[in-house]
Amino acid sequence: MFDSILVPVDLTEKNRHAMDAAATLARGRDAAKLTLLHVIASIEHVPYEELADFYATLEQRAGEALEGWRQELADQG
Repeated sequence: MFDSILVPVDLTEKNRHAMDAAATLARGRDAAKLTLLHVIASIEHVPYEELADFYATLEQRAGEALEGWRQELADQG
């Protein structure tokens, strides 16, 4: 039915329903690739360098959360 499913997430529990629904679709007859997408927005009018540590922390936390969700999905098949 689907070859690939893109699921934008903000890493809150409210996204779990969307992720679960997408996982159900992905596990269909012709297993689809499921991609979780999270975007870290930059703060407008503030040079990146001034907040580099802040962005690095956000990226690390997002990576850990996405890895956790990826593992959950893998465990579900």
